[in-house]
Amino acid sequence: MPSIEPRLEELKAELEKAVKEHNEAFDVVTTAKNKIMQLQGAVAALSEFVETDQLEETDDATPASVEVA
Repeated sequence: MPSIEPRLEELKAELEKAVKEHNEAFDVVTTAKNKIMQLQGAVAALSEFVETDQLEETDDATPASVEVA
């Protein structure tokens, strides 16, 4: 049945494309997660520094709260 072989090749090519797109998307998500974690760490470190600096300036200062999603 020669008409089935071209369709099989089309499906294989489509599958290969879908796998490639999935892997690329996974890499984007992984990179974004890593960046989020780095930024959260930087925000936490700087927030702590700012809070410490503010407390040193005034004894009754209330530390600023920073919410990180």
